[in-house]
Amino acid sequence: MVPITLADELIAVLEPLAGANGLELVTVEVAGGQRHQTVRVFLDREGGIDIDAIADANEWISDALDGVVRLSGPFTLEVS
Repeated sequence: MVPITLADELIAVLEPLAGANGLELVTVEVAGGQRHQTVRVFLDREGGIDIDAIADANEWISDALDGVVRLSGPFTLEVS
């Protein structure tokens, strides 16, 4: 059995939330080490996405990631 990656876990958490907010979750990338990670969330929607949608998404993404145990340490969130 292949262990689930942190990126896959985050996709599972964020994909339904993106859909509920009228967005498509393109992918999630996790970079860095145990001491500090960077989580990159890539979103899109029909007709393209603008900065206001990204700013709004940043809030619900941040809230959702607060509940992910594997992200218990410091991390940087990048949404684009």
